[in-house]
Amino acid sequence: MDAHPWRALRSMPGVRIEWSKDDTLLQGADAWWYPDHDLILMDARTKQVVKRSALAHELAHRERGDRACEGRPARRQELAADQWAARWLIGIEPLAEALRWTSCEVEAAAELWVTLQLLRVRLAHLQPGERSLLRRRLDRA
Repeated sequence: MDAHPWRALRSMPGVRIEWSKDDTLLQGADAWWYPDHDLILMDARTKQVVKRSALAHELAHRERGDRACEGRPARRQELAADQWAARWLIGIEPLAEALRWTSCEVEAAAELWVTLQLLRVRLAHLQPGERSLLRRRLDRA
C-alpha cells in the first residue's frame, strides 16, 4: 500500500474526516475511528506529522475491521493498529537509512515523518529478517 495516508484516504470515497478542537469528543486522543459512520474525527490542533500518523492508525482500524471494545481487547486493537500503521509508514530501507545517520529516536522519527510512538512500535516489532537487515546496515555505517 502507498505510504501516504492522505492519498490512500482519497481512494476511499466513503470515509469522511471531521475536524474538532473539542477535548470532550476527542477524549485525549489525536483521532477516533467511528466504524458505524465511516468517520474519522481528528484533532485540528495537532501538527501535520501527528495528523499523518493518527490518520494511518485510524485507517488501520478500518482496514482491520475493528469495533469499539474495552479493556484488554481494546489495548490489543490499539497495539495492532499502531503496528499496522508503523509498518505502513516506515519501510525497512528508510528506517535503516534514518537510523544510520540520526543520533536519537526523536531525530529518526522526524526524519521518517512519524510520531515517536510509531517509530518505537516499529522498532519493537521488527520481524527477524528486518532486524538482521538493520543490524547489517548499521554495522556498515
